Amino acid sequence: MKSNLDISIKEPLIGIRNLMKHLRPEWKPEKIQMTFYTKGKVNTLIKCSEEKDSSDAVVIRIYKPEMSQFVDREAEILANQLIAQKNYSPTLLGIFNNGFCYDFINGQTVDIKLAKTKAVWKSIACGMATIHGIHKPTSSPKKSNLFKVLHNLIDLLPENLPDSVKNEQYKAYFPTKESLRKEIRELQFHLDQIKSSIVYCHGDPRLENILWNKKITFIDFEFTDYNYQAYDIAAHFNSYAGFTDDPDFSQCPDQTFQLKWLQEYIKQWNKNQNQDSKIPIDNVDMLYIQVRKFSLATHMMLGISGILGSALSTVDLFVYGMKRIEQYFQHKQQVFDLKSQ
Repeated sequence: MKSNLDISIKEPLIGIRNLMKHLRPEWKPEKIQMTFYTKGKVNTLIKCSEEKDSSDAVVIRIYKPEMSQFVDREAEILANQLIAQKNYSPTLLGIFNNGFCYDFINGQTVDIKLAKTKAVWKSIACGMATIHGIHKPTSSPKKSNLFKVLHNLIDLLPENLPDSVKNEQYKAYFPTKESLRKEIRELQFHLDQIKSSIVYCHGDPRLENILWNKKITFIDFEFTDYNYQAYDIAAHFNSYAGFTDDPDFSQCPDQTFQLKWLQEYIKQWNKNQNQDSKIPIDNVDMLYIQVRKFSLATHMMLGISGILGSALSTVDLFVYGMKRIEQYFQHKQQVFDLKSQ
């Protein structure tokens, strides 16, 4: 269902009632209950139902307007549909001018403790392998725009930040545009040598975008598209640090955990692929090295994006962005020196 309707972020109830006339005509408008899951950093999510704790519910996702320059909304809708066909995302119910809505999934947001339990991490690995095997309905060749996007984001970085305290730190500690461009050219040259596969990637597979209820459900497909396989996996592992002003990178999976996870991933990947595309199970060490190296690209991406959020929108990820850039430089040489066994 497509509706020519705008739902206000500040006063959403009127718009939601109008939308539910089409999606849930049996609901009484005056009885509709709203539960704000989170006033998210990127979008607003609202659970709607006739009774507050009812499982018969619809999730409304309202875009923040400042994100429109970074997100292809048509690609996001397509991703939701393609991944739902694999039973790894909620069913899309309707689209409106500034968002969309989908079935409520009665699940628990995955946290670090849950993510390290065997049933959950195995399910995440299988889910990501399945998503990575999806092919978009297009004849265009698979390619990643990762490095093009990084250069475009650098172009958007401001000379100064509006907050004077942050601006002082930005000027003192954040790399200049020219030094960032140099880093990205060097990083691209290095990563091109390891030939990570281009696959259909979630794009933001952090723990907050994964639900668990005896099975895994992924949400939030704003950045889903073809990208490097190792980048998507690295982004997931790095998300264990938390999406806060105080990320704890000691919580990220160690080598032992990553190797177990990657073995499960390869098993599922091979089930989904034809013979020519299968990854030999003994290549888990090679995939591990690729993931470690692409972790640098995730730090660079989130570092620059965090600063831009502070400069161009109400999405304040300044401290987070500074810490991700710090991680890049702290681990760069060690990761560059890694070689397959």
